[in-house]
Amino acid sequence: MNRNALNLISAIFIKDGSLNISPENPYLIAATVAVVVSIKTKSVYITLASSGVVFVLLRILL
Repeated sequence: MNRNALNLISAIFIKDGSLNISPENPYLIAATVAVVVSIKTKSVYITLASSGVVFVLLRILL
């Protein structure tokens, strides 16, 4: 696994030095949305837009 992937994984799953896989983790939810949308649409632009919107909304709501 390359260094960029490890940085991405740590940004999604690690908060304050501990594992964070709770439903209130906006990074995890937005990443999950990105994976699902990318599989369904095969479009980078739609994936970025949808996961970005989800992330911003979650940051506002949580």
